Amino acid sequence: MRGRIALLLLLALVTAAGASAWFFWQRTPVTDAPEPAAKAAPAGDPRLTYPTRYRNVRPDVKYVGDEACAACHLSQSSSYHHHPMAHSMSLVSQAGPVERYDAAAGNPFTKNGFEFAIERRGDQVFHKVSRRDTSGKETLSLEREARYAVGSGSHGRAYLAEADQYIFQTPINWFAQGKRWDLAPNMGDNQRSHFFRGVDALCLYCHANQAEPVVDSLNRYRAPLPAQLAIGCERCHGPGQLHVQRHSQVSAAAGPDDTIVNPATLEPALRESICQQCHLQGEFRVLHRGRELYDFRPGLPLHLFWSVFLRASRNNQEREAVSHVEQLFASKCLRASEGKLGCISCHDPHDYPAPDKKAALYRQACLKCHRETACPVPIPERQAQKQNDCAACHMPRLKTTDVAHTATSDHRIPRRPGQAFRPVGGPGQVFSGTIPLVNFYEGLVDLADSAARRDFAVGVIDQVEPMPPGPPRREAALVALPLLREAVENAPDDLPALHAQGFALWVLGSPNEAAASFDAVLDKAPEREVTLSYAAQLAASLGRKEAARALWERAIAVNPYAPSYRVQLGLLFVQNKDWPRALEQARAAGRINPLSADVHMLLIDCYLSTGRKNEAREEFDKLMALEPPNAEQLRRRFGEMMK
Repeated sequence: MRGRIALLLLLALVTAAGASAWFFWQRTPVTDAPEPAAKAAPAGDPRLTYPTRYRNVRPDVKYVGDEACAACHLSQSSSYHHHPMAHSMSLVSQAGPVERYDAAAGNPFTKNGFEFAIERRGDQVFHKVSRRDTSGKETLSLEREARYAVGSGSHGRAYLAEADQYIFQTPINWFAQGKRWDLAPNMGDNQRSHFFRGVDALCLYCHANQAEPVVDSLNRYRAPLPAQLAIGCERCHGPGQLHVQRHSQVSAAAGPDDTIVNPATLEPALRESICQQCHLQGEFRVLHRGRELYDFRPGLPLHLFWSVFLRASRNNQEREAVSHVEQLFASKCLRASEGKLGCISCHDPHDYPAPDKKAALYRQACLKCHRETACPVPIPERQAQKQNDCAACHMPRLKTTDVAHTATSDHRIPRRPGQAFRPVGGPGQVFSGTIPLVNFYEGLVDLADSAARRDFAVGVIDQVEPMPPGPPRREAALVALPLLREAVENAPDDLPALHAQGFALWVLGSPNEAAASFDAVLDKAPEREVTLSYAAQLAASLGRKEAARALWERAIAVNPYAPSYRVQLGLLFVQNKDWPRALEQARAAGRINPLSADVHMLLIDCYLSTGRKNEAREEFDKLMALEPPNAEQLRRRFGEMMK
């Protein structure tokens, strides 16, 4: 989980009062969201309009689950359930035991002054973060159950915690290659991410079979998550309702079966779209206006649902663990094959080869196009050095990836190791400067079309929102704003574009116009969490304290497990010297996140302002235990306030 996914819930930018957004939870009852009402397909829905013989691409065809498939396809089902995709997500209690919990595996480990520990208690696993003083005594700690395991374990695993439908990533990962525990990628030295990195819908779209997000929430899902957590048959073959009905009849209809998609028979772009729905990530991807997360169906072109943007400057040294599709499309092999080569040319989605079978299997895939004699290295020498493994030379393992402790094979398939190939894209570049980008589907879409421009602008703003103020954000806003104005003029109900327009206006020094854009969003979607957060911050910066207070209270109602919202609200009460309500919010935030420096500073302010110096001293000791970077300055300030 990278980039924007890693930052989606760290949304409250630093305000004048100095509070930032962190997320957490406590076991407070939350009313289950109602089942979503059936909706009519939007106009121009590709599931209705795209010319295809497969009837199961239609939006009204239902999913049936893997058990219904296994009734007739037992062999494929049995082999698939040994495939890593079939273990993309599972309950920790049911996950295959790949981890170790001893000290030799780095349990516990220390990073950035925090100790991280993992403990298995029966079928449950708990992750804990703590601070210790110089004597080794534990001073502050936070522990949560790791309920879900993400990943098969072949490369590693991430872990998710859940509370009343809200899902968060824990800060601890298992890394298979090093056989040890460590911080999850992108956690870095940011203590505010510990247990508070919300898991957004796009993350679970690729790791879970289907997890229905609650509309307008950042990390809340309809309860319960489906019993089948891992990727299943229908993610590649499409919904199976019609197929089951056809073959449940006494006499099945004769002729070609149009009730289920067979990826092997699809034309190249449609075939690759199935893999690309998860394996093509790019710098960012944006849903087209009117499309929803699970609208895509196998058998349809992915570019009719998503825009995917890549960095135009990507070169041979920029190797990322998630960029297999981008690497493959930069390869000479794929370009020369005229569509014959694709993901399933080498990867059987129903079966995962044993380690001792891989070399022969992948060599046979190469020999579909290449002659055995084409390699200048004599066969005996190849056999002695690399077990005659084509991939060992032409798809070498890469050690420099953006995921700690992992490596991946080079899907650019260089003729010689280290050989550079041109990056995907180039002439379709749409943004130069800080973020030079190309649309992965530049050959399939009209880049001058307003919809393509809209997706680009929405995506760019989405990427720079979490950045600190500075030239990159301003440059992005300057480029995006005219495109967003055009998008909003064309479709006033385009909420992502309206929100992005508001943010761009704010960055460019038009706060009143920005507030109007946020208000327009909230008029149509009163519980849209990300907009509530930004609208509240903007109102506070404009001195509109009552409006800011009301917006933060609405945000807390939407997500009661966000301590940052309570800190921001508490700071507004401090400004009004409303100490009882400020203290109420500070205590609530402290119960949620005892590792937050801002929470302790707010509590200190409340206690000192009400003459409770002993309690203020206790909170100050907790603050110092976190070793804040400005500790000396805080000590001087606290000493002055205690006089």
